[in-house]
Amino acid sequence: LVENRMDSGKFAEADNYLNRALTLISERGNCRIDTLRTREQVEKYGALFIYLRQMDALEKRSGKMDPDSLVGQFVSLMDFFDASGLMQFGVERPVLYSFVNRYNDPGLIAAASRYELGRKNYFQALKYLRKLKEQEIPARETMYLQQMAGAGIGQSNGQDADEKQLLDELSDDYWFRFFEQARMEGTGW
Repeated sequence: LVENRMDSGKFAEADNYLNRALTLISERGNCRIDTLRTREQVEKYGALFIYLRQMDALEKRSGKMDPDSLVGQFVSLMDFFDASGLMQFGVERPVLYSFVNRYNDPGLIAAASRYELGRKNYFQALKYLRKLKEQEIPARETMYLQQMAGAGIGQSNGQDADEKQLLDELSDDYWFRFFEQARMEGTGW
């Protein structure tokens, strides 16, 4: 049953069946469930079920959590996903930008921008800043984030065509004035 549910992509049902089998094995020592096969399934699918349960719990708590903690926990689950090789099960890899888009909360968007700035992913941080602008958050409230992104990009070497196009768009946008000023200072203009 577990294999059948896994093959049809019904991971929650597979997890439920596996947990019920483990309960029966532990409660009844002489049950007819194949213990070895059940343990092999736990080993094979355990990380996937842990990931899915933790992601579900995170999404349920998301409205009650500090945005920086929420981003940190989501990133930890992304790392767990990669380290456990969960892509083999056909589960979509979690992406922070998609997660943040789903909630569209200014605090969460700013937290994601801070996270990307801490990793020196300046252009990714700019994507979050653009979302804050779309939500009509005053530029002054994002000044520090804009300055960090601008200084980082100003000091970096080279950009690809998409990044250059983005910079051209932002250079004429008054909302991004703090970003542009920091970027120009970083390039030595």
